[in-house]
Amino acid sequence: MKMGMALEVTSAVIETLAAEATLALPNECCGLLMGHEQDGTVRIERAMAAANVAAEPERHFEIDPRALIDAQRAAREGGGQVVGYY
Repeated sequence: MKMGMALEVTSAVIETLAAEATLALPNECCGLLMGHEQDGTVRIERAMAAANVAAEPERHFEIDPRALIDAQRAAREGGGQVVGYY
């Protein structure tokens, strides 16, 4: 995200992130944030959970490369762009 851009996050995404964090305890949760950028605003519309493949998942997160590939494929098919990670 570029400096000075606005960020919008749907309430459904916030709820998903909170639920994923709770389910992952005591490990770090991770995934991809999908959405669109338009007129200086990034809108996050969906959170796609991914497996945490980090060597120490309780201290770090590393997104499963398969999830990255799947997200790029979904973006090409009109499912929104990857606009961030969690």
